[in-house]
Amino acid sequence: MRLATSTIALSIAAAASATLVACTSSGGTSEASSSPNQPASTSDAPETPAVTDGSTGASGPARDHTRSHSRGPGRPSAPTSVPIVVPTGTKAPYPTPGKQPKPKANQTSVLDSLPGSNSQSCGTVGNHTDFRAGSIAAGNFQTAEHDFRAGYGKRESVQLNMYVIPQHARNLDKVRGTIQPVRGGKAQTVTSSAVETADTARYFAVQIPMSQPGTYKFTFVSGQDQGCFIASFQA
Repeated sequence: MRLATSTIALSIAAAASATLVACTSSGGTSEASSSPNQPASTSDAPETPAVTDGSTGASGPARDHTRSHSRGPGRPSAPTSVPIVVPTGTKAPYPTPGKQPKPKANQTSVLDSLPGSNSQSCGTVGNHTDFRAGSIAAGNFQTAEHDFRAGYGKRESVQLNMYVIPQHARNLDKVRGTIQPVRGGKAQTVTSSAVETADTARYFAVQIPMSQPGTYKFTFVSGQDQGCFIASFQA
């Protein structure tokens, strides 16, 4: 009877030992599953792009910056509304940074470098961008015509952003513009005192609302200077 009791006790001890070994083995398997040597995930979800637009990521603005300079100076994608005037006698079309001369009170050299004439009669602009008539130059007629075609029919009137360059710029006060249809019709008058500088010239920035296509006579007066321009705007 003592032998039987002893045998039962040894059987219970052996069973407990086997259970302990099984638990330990199970714990080892769990640690192995979190090992850094596990294969990469095979999820079907796509990876997130490094840059989604120009406002996120460091490479977005850099990419846009490179593209914006690939065209080179003087070749914008659309006509510019800022006058690019080069006085007669300069060798480079663009002034050297830090050596740009100051605007002069007498801008005759600027006007002489543009198509047109100093005649007081009205000058026909044609396909010119900037044009000189009398003692005033004006532009950008190509941009104005482009903007009119693009905006006509989408709003009641199209605002044309133009500029006027007087021959005498010592005391620029204001410019008055009268725009009248050549074939007859009501004239409109605009004034501006917004004086700005581009290259070596000072000019007035002028906004002109236009509602109908046609050929117009633009008359600008600034102090002692005056110029008359004829330009067509087609839809």
